Amino acid sequence: MAGIENAKLSIIGAGAVGTSLAYAALIRESAREVALYDIDARRVEAEVLDLAHGTPFTGASRITGGAELDVVADSNVVVVTAGAKQKPGQTRRELAGVNAGIIRDLMPQLVERAPNAVFVIVSNPCDVLAVAAQRFSGLPTSRVFASGTVLDSARLRRRLADRLEIAPSSVHAMIIGEHGDSEFALWSQARIGPVPLDHWDAGDGPSRARSSTASPRRS
Repeated sequence: MAGIENAKLSIIGAGAVGTSLAYAALIRESAREVALYDIDARRVEAEVLDLAHGTPFTGASRITGGAELDVVADSNVVVVTAGAKQKPGQTRRELAGVNAGIIRDLMPQLVERAPNAVFVIVSNPCDVLAVAAQRFSGLPTSRVFASGTVLDSARLRRRLADRLEIAPSSVHAMIIGEHGDSEFALWSQARIGPVPLDHWDAGDGPSRARSSTASPRRS
């Protein structure tokens, strides 16, 4: 958001993902103001205080927040991390039904307070919920995004790096498809630096790396 003067980033949900995102945004100075919202007033106030106490070391950005949705007013970007967690035995589609209900109630309220914002959906399953958020809000598709399989791809890259004993930054591989049970690794495009994975010799040959790397655990 370097092109927006006094940009404001709001994060919905003060759980592990939301607070980590707020922390990263403050360190990177992603926005002039970072706002954190959660229905748990005591939790969000404590998290905001912890983050605020670190701002003398993180530049000019400031952190605000609370349990009232008005904290997101006039945001340029709103990231939604709130939602139910997947329970043992629960499918992604079942989880989508629960979290779609949350998105249905939440999006109109967010758009009312931040009518010009771009929305990023991180709640699971994020691609399905991004479509739901766009439809419930009536916003154009260009203003509602999801994190997709970025995390799954990062986990795959790290697993390959650990197995091949190389730096994760040298691994180029991705998980594609729905953020759910049907996603898969695009092995044909996996590379170590410029070298296709199938041509990489890790000592016992490339097949050793592929066969021993299980699919990454989904978030």
